[in-house]
Amino acid sequence: MELRGNSTIWRKNLTRLHGFKKKVLKTNKTTWAKNLFSFFAIFVAFPAFSIASSNNSVSLKNAQIGGAATVIALADVFSSNGKPYTALLGSDVASHKTIALSCYPEHLEVISGGKMLQVRNSFGNALYDLSSGKLRWIDNYSSFLSKNVLESVSSNGEWTAFVSRTEAGHGKLCVKQISSGESRVLDPFCEFDYKSVPVKWASDGSILLYQKNGAIYFCEPSALFSGLQADERYRSLGEGTLDCVSWNDSKSLVRVSGDIVYKIDAKQLHTRALYQPLVGNGKAICRLPFQFDSKTDKFYASPDGSSFVLISRGSIVSVYKKLISSSGESFAPSAVLKLPESRAALDFDVLWSDGSPLIWVGFSYSSVIYRIKGSANPIFEELLDIDSAFRPVVSPNGKLIAVASDSSLFVRDVKTMNVRGRLDGEKAVSFVWNGSDTVFLGGESSVKEWKISTGEVRTLFLSSVKDAAFSGGKIISQTETNRFFEIALEEGDVLSRRVDFSKSDFSKLNRLVQNGYYRVFVSEDNSSLFVRELSGFGNTTLLWTSSFAQEKNGKTVRLVIDALDDATGLDYVLSVLERYRVKATFFLNGEFIRRYPEETRRIAKSPHDCASMFFAAADLSSLEKQGYVIDEDFVRRGLSRNEDEFFSVTGKELSLFWHAPFYSCPEKAILAAKKSGYSYVDALPLYQSSFESLRLGFPYWSSLEIISASAKNPPKVLCVGLGSVKGGRDDFLWEKLDVLLSELLDSGCTFDTF
Repeated sequence: MELRGNSTIWRKNLTRLHGFKKKVLKTNKTTWAKNLFSFFAIFVAFPAFSIASSNNSVSLKNAQIGGAATVIALADVFSSNGKPYTALLGSDVASHKTIALSCYPEHLEVISGGKMLQVRNSFGNALYDLSSGKLRWIDNYSSFLSKNVLESVSSNGEWTAFVSRTEAGHGKLCVKQISSGESRVLDPFCEFDYKSVPVKWASDGSILLYQKNGAIYFCEPSALFSGLQADERYRSLGEGTLDCVSWNDSKSLVRVSGDIVYKIDAKQLHTRALYQPLVGNGKAICRLPFQFDSKTDKFYASPDGSSFVLISRGSIVSVYKKLISSSGESFAPSAVLKLPESRAALDFDVLWSDGSPLIWVGFSYSSVIYRIKGSANPIFEELLDIDSAFRPVVSPNGKLIAVASDSSLFVRDVKTMNVRGRLDGEKAVSFVWNGSDTVFLGGESSVKEWKISTGEVRTLFLSSVKDAAFSGGKIISQTETNRFFEIALEEGDVLSRRVDFSKSDFSKLNRLVQNGYYRVFVSEDNSSLFVRELSGFGNTTLLWTSSFAQEKNGKTVRLVIDALDDATGLDYVLSVLERYRVKATFFLNGEFIRRYPEETRRIAKSPHDCASMFFAAADLSSLEKQGYVIDEDFVRRGLSRNEDEFFSVTGKELSLFWHAPFYSCPEKAILAAKKSGYSYVDALPLYQSSFESLRLGFPYWSSLEIISASAKNPPKVLCVGLGSVKGGRDDFLWEKLDVLLSELLDSGCTFDTF
């Protein structure tokens, strides 16, 4: 099986397309994208087979009917982080209305001054009233394909910011007043991702910062909703991203521009924005020994503004203290931490205790908290090694910190890290503080309220269920820990209460699929729930369906991950593939295998396929032009050497698929490899740098352009390259792999390997 077309014709047509793009891309990007991927789909031929999709997020089972017209069913669901759970659905036959009776806490936020708990998951948004104990769904999503986006709620619980998707990779940045539900648009065309909302709130929730078109702006929600907000051009803090600005407290913020750090009084924001050409960026408080890069570096200021932490290139942590200076000299860091190369950091946070930082570093499945030890010659020490990648959360008064381990939630003293409380029993999904003495734990089975001072724990509602059945018209649900709850519906509100029930009594309950009026059943593909009338015309009505079953378009994408000579981004890519349950093919170059044996073993142990990208990171077509002999012996030796090096590192064999580095290969090399049983995979490496794209004759596209074009016209082979490619890019496609996969899944694509 040879996965390519006529190489010579393809190169000539690509050159013409590249020239065509230069002429018309500015005026008609969409048309060019359609033409490119129409052409792209032609030159790669595939056999007529496919596998069942592993991306279906909902599978229904155990449909039952109780009473006159109440239906329940279980739904096996994958959350947005890739973890499985079982939801309990309830339907009213008369109204055809179906809602989730359990509520998996993918995200928790405390709103309305601590009176309400907001819960968000793949089914939608729900509010839990802490006084009445009622859970009500306020939003129901139409898709279960990772459309559960993030929100950033202000500390006072009055406002929330979110990005509403409008098209592939983009959306509208909005701020919403929680009490009224009204929203206003801050940026009608911002980048969209599933990592964070591009805003930073002041500690009292009165002001938020946001970035737009390469600049930073501030907004006062109260003024915005009352119509008193100044025009946006008078609310600019200058060029940069949110990573170069940090709130000290609600009264001031710190901003770094180039190598200068400025402090800005919150009361002077309007004045400085209005007269910025005259008054500058703020009060200069120190000078750094290097230029801050807002694309790769992160900046965290202490609450009093006297210290800050810089994280450079995702691996170097520097702490600067006592910054106030009038002489303009540059400051050397008081302590520096170089993270080990063997553990790729995926996330960071800085927690402050009396002006001293605690550095939290998140890895794939674990995390570490570091602190500074000593004063004369301060060094970093590992304070806490945690067996989970959950980001810790500090209490509002800054004295306590909630830390999730594999199966427990700990509350520790921020200064000493001594344990002040521990809640065992189930793994955490999410958690949030309500005041400084109460934590809401969103667990895998239930959501609990935990008062730290007294140790009192109250179960609010169920996250997931093991089974459910009717008992005398009442819905009884069983958890994984064999606790039993009665679930009731009252005018759209869900109420849960613990009941005494034995496992033997529960197992004896009848599971009826029909009564004298209706019969309920699940479709053959387990995606839809139906009810059929047993009298009259015998009408069959759809009660609920996973939208995934409606969105399949029959298109299959082969996802290629190219590992040439840089492992940057590997852990993130593997975690995203696991979360979305997508199987990819990694093409490994010999240079990558030799440089990164541990990373190579990690790929080999994953469920993904491994293929060859030759033994050297060399452009074979260019080598031939330089006089090198690219004959059959050279190609066979190069492929066999890569096989041997991969086997020596992993103990496994590469599959018999390959492509040349940079997808640049003479025709005779492809024919030579074919004699050794190798099939060539040709594709369009749009992830290349602008330099490599120009050298090889490929078009250069930004990551969002690739995502947008892929969503509209899914290619049969889609390439994502690891690392920071030579020649530089404005962004890297692997950083937005979650958005890319989400868009393809939402467009109805399935994934397969070669």
